[in-house]
Amino acid sequence: MSEKSKRVEWVDTAKGICILLVVLHHCAQVLQASYPLQRDFLTFRMPLYFILSGLFFKQYGFKVFILKKTNKLLIPYVFFYVITGVLIPVAVYRLFGHTIVFYDGYGPDAVLSIFSERIICNPSIWFLFCLFEVNLLFYLLYFISEHFKRSTVILGVLSLMVGLFGLFLAYKRIKLPYYIDSSCTAIPFFFFGYYLRNHTSILTTVNTRKSVGLSVVFILVSALVIHFFNYGLLSMIENSAGGLKGCAQVYPYGIMGTMSVLLLSKMIGKIPVLTYIGRYSIIVLCTHIYVIHFVNQFVRVAEGSSMRLPFVFIVTVLGCLALIPLFKKYLAYFTAQKDLIKIN
Repeated sequence: MSEKSKRVEWVDTAKGICILLVVLHHCAQVLQASYPLQRDFLTFRMPLYFILSGLFFKQYGFKVFILKKTNKLLIPYVFFYVITGVLIPVAVYRLFGHTIVFYDGYGPDAVLSIFSERIICNPSIWFLFCLFEVNLLFYLLYFISEHFKRSTVILGVLSLMVGLFGLFLAYKRIKLPYYIDSSCTAIPFFFFGYYLRNHTSILTTVNTRKSVGLSVVFILVSALVIHFFNYGLLSMIENSAGGLKGCAQVYPYGIMGTMSVLLLSKMIGKIPVLTYIGRYSIIVLCTHIYVIHFVNQFVRVAEGSSMRLPFVFIVTVLGCLALIPLFKKYLAYFTAQKDLIKIN
């Protein structure tokens, strides 16, 4: 949805919830801590991202489609990979002897690994490259399905087949280069978002007493199922979900968790700060690892305290909020706010 069209603000609220779960998870990783419901959130944290992305899939001519996705996904990925993933950590280490979190001694030549799965100092941006691949793959499946009368059914079947192939790779622990395995696993989630947008009224219907009641029941049942029957540990970046039971729960749990967040967001509507974060979630995604690192440097006196994780999380979110206006103003072409490549 373009900036000029009317935004569905509760969807931005859902995006805000999604990116805050990502920030919380990475705060816990850096601090080597845990938080309540951590395993539960992992079942739908990244699926939520892919479903939200599929929610706004639109068909264009292939050239226009590629250019749009390059502006929105590939350019931010390349920019943040080179600057925050390689050049800044290398320069800080060589000039000041300081090691930024996740830095493992690589040099500027790591730029050459830009389209590999090499772990860099800003690992969060892997999602941008993976989502670029998911869009291309889904576009291909969409093109194939258009040759059949019941195109949505065919598209759904094709998406599920690709997804099951991705899960097979996860179960067998077979890695494909360039996040191709993760992209395959993500396709059914992307299709589900597309289906919600084009074949349901979720974006246009208003809340009623009945719909709110049904939403609350769905959320509670989903939460109980996910919490008490959790057999895997989903990692989209690694394309792993545990054993057979873990792989079997990937799609139902991912969809249940995502629908719970969407229904909750629709019920609560716009929450100014949360909705704002969701609207500019790509900036938060690409910057929060560094904010976590710098915040963590100033709270070492609180090591061992149960309040350390929530403190780092809250200050990190505030730091990201402060960065959003700066990135919008000075780096708009590299944060998907403006198109670097003009589209006629």
